[in-house]
Amino acid sequence: MSNNKEYVDTKYFAEKWKVSKKTVSNYCKNGYIPGAAIVNNKWSIPVNSIKPPTKDKINNLLILVNSLKHNTDLEIDYKTLGIDQRDISLVYRYLASMKFITIPNNNINEDRIPYEARLKERGLDIIYKLQNKKRKVDIDSKDILYTLVKLIPSIIALAKLLLDSKGAS
Repeated sequence: MSNNKEYVDTKYFAEKWKVSKKTVSNYCKNGYIPGAAIVNNKWSIPVNSIKPPTKDKINNLLILVNSLKHNTDLEIDYKTLGIDQRDISLVYRYLASMKFITIPNNNINEDRIPYEARLKERGLDIIYKLQNKKRKVDIDSKDILYTLVKLIPSIIALAKLLLDSKGAS
């Protein structure tokens, strides 16, 4: 870590990001803060690190990047993604630093980043997992519906039996 970067501890970012020191430690431990390393049994974190976005934000942005690749006419509403307009550039740069996406040009206009960014293998893996999870839910829903449709004659027969037994009493 002798590359002239300034490093700080978990307490600094806990106060800055308004989270606990344990949360910052977990970010470091899980690899969510690029450049963080343990030095003398404490996390040493680059002072210019940004707070990792939530998993949902990461997933939504990766889906957005993938969607824009196929349809560049889409309008982007970051509020629905839960992202503050002022943080867009930082969040995309975070995704690039974590190797989810690649941004072809560092001098790119901030508004063009989502249109120019491309998913890297790590980002594609997340998209693939999300799509498979959705597909599994869709298949499960169809299976449930199919089973219910198959049960309808039995339910009708049971209802008739119950009505006939009430009528006989």
